[in-house]
Amino acid sequence: MALKSPLSGVKGLLRSGASHAYYASGHHRRANLGQFVILMYHRVLPDGDPYIPYIQPGMYVRASSFEKQLEFLTDAYQIVSLQEMLELIETGRASSERQYCVITFDDGWRDNYQYAFPLLKKFSAPATIFLTASFVGTHRLFWHEKVSKLFYLARSSGKQPAPSAHESDAAGSLLMRHLFSAEGTATAVDTAIEGLKSLPVAQIEEVVERVAARLGISFENERTMLSWEEIREMGKSGISFGSHTCEHRILTQIDLATAAEEITGSMTQLRSREPDLNYVPVFCYPNGRYNEQIRSLVIEAGYSAAVTTKLGRQSRELTDPFAIARIGVHDDIAHSKSLFSLRLR
Repeated sequence: MALKSPLSGVKGLLRSGASHAYYASGHHRRANLGQFVILMYHRVLPDGDPYIPYIQPGMYVRASSFEKQLEFLTDAYQIVSLQEMLELIETGRASSERQYCVITFDDGWRDNYQYAFPLLKKFSAPATIFLTASFVGTHRLFWHEKVSKLFYLARSSGKQPAPSAHESDAAGSLLMRHLFSAEGTATAVDTAIEGLKSLPVAQIEEVVERVAARLGISFENERTMLSWEEIREMGKSGISFGSHTCEHRILTQIDLATAAEEITGSMTQLRSREPDLNYVPVFCYPNGRYNEQIRSLVIEAGYSAAVTTKLGRQSRELTDPFAIARIGVHDDIAHSKSLFSLRLR
């Protein structure tokens, strides 16, 4: 999905002012009565992490921001698990006098264990993490993470291409152009990633590796995804896990047979880890991309529901359990309680 740029200048000031007024009004305590607000997170990173400027703005919140958000939710909402939400809706027991919240994380990043999990335990808050099954316990990197790492390693080390260096293909030229542009880091990274998204993953991987080799950069062998041991520990403390395919392929960009393998294969891998893994049969569409054929494959695979990246809230009546809307949360638009309250409005 397209990710938003950081708030800045007049727009940021206007939003900040509006958020303070909204929060002070107290309306956030009744804005979503009788509804479920399903939050979509990706990463939680420590404050001051030098890597933060190289990550797409829509991909993270700082740990201090996440703690403020949990404080806000504990005060104004009833935090329930994804499974509990589905049960409350199915049985008709959801109250019209309460605001409900469900916390979800996409992909299965290791920092969910390192920085989010301690805070979730502190506030006794359940959450669901959608795992990219084939990445669990490995040192593999998503292609967009490789791009971020490439920018980080090149810019922080002062790497420069040789005067004669050039790329013969459009994708390589795009990457090199943004790597060494005068753009701010966050803008350059975001623009490069969005510019590559339409290409097949194998082509993107080849381009990134080629540019890295040209600059003499090798990617660090650091595990950034959750391990099965971490998942097992989290499962014992109220964290559940759903499916986010095996390889995080965009399902609408591959043939239906391969899409079916991604959908069923991830469920098979995760179910094979039960009862150690606190599994819920809910699917998460990579990048939120799906169509009626993909939706049908998810139903046929035996999932009970699926979440999207569509912006919205869930009422006490579930009209389509395989197209559940969520609200994306990231640091640039939700780093204070007032901004966070406005985001949930």
